Amino acid sequence: MIGFDGLIHLPLVDNTSQGNSLNGNVTAASYNAALKLIGKYGVRPTESPFIVDVNTYLASLAIEEVETVDKLGPQASLLTGQLGVLYGHLVIVSEQMRLADTDGKVTDAGNVTDTDRILVVNRGQWRIGFRRELSIETERDIQKRQNVMVVSMRVAFDERSGDRSTATHTALQYNITGVA
Repeated sequence: MIGFDGLIHLPLVDNTSQGNSLNGNVTAASYNAALKLIGKYGVRPTESPFIVDVNTYLASLAIEEVETVDKLGPQASLLTGQLGVLYGHLVIVSEQMRLADTDGKVTDAGNVTDTDRILVVNRGQWRIGFRRELSIETERDIQKRQNVMVVSMRVAFDERSGDRSTATHTALQYNITGVA
C-alpha cells in the first residue's frame, strides 16, 4: 500500500536510534542485534517476527548456526531448505521489501541499491483503522443507460504509542552486504 509511513519509516526517519547500519554480511548475531534494539517488545517470539526480503532470506539459509545437521539437527536449512524461525521468532519473507541504499532507504536518485535490511516489529504495537468508513454513491447515466457506482474509504496504518520519536517497538538492521 503506497502512502503509509510505517514499519521501515519509523527506525530510519522517526527514531533513528532504532536503526543500525550493519555494514556486513547477514549472521545470526545481526538478527539478535535487531532484537536487542526492541528490548522488552522482543521478549515474546509470537509477537515480534523478523521481516526480510528474498535475498536476505536466501543468504540467511547459509548462516552457520542453522545450516548444518551438527548444529541444528533435522531442522537444518541444508536439509529442509527453510528457515522458519531464528531465536524463536518467525522469519517472514516479503516479496515487497526492496534492496536499499547503504543508508537503508530506497530512493529514485540512481544510488547503488545492493544492500538489504532485517526488520523486526512488535505486531501488537501497530494497528490498521479507518479514517473514513466505506462510502458508496450511485448515479444514473441516462445517455449510456448505465448506473455508475463510486466506492471509497480511507484507511490508516499507525503505531500505538502515539510518539514515533520515542517508539522502541520496531527496529531495522540495514546496509547488509553480500545479498545481491
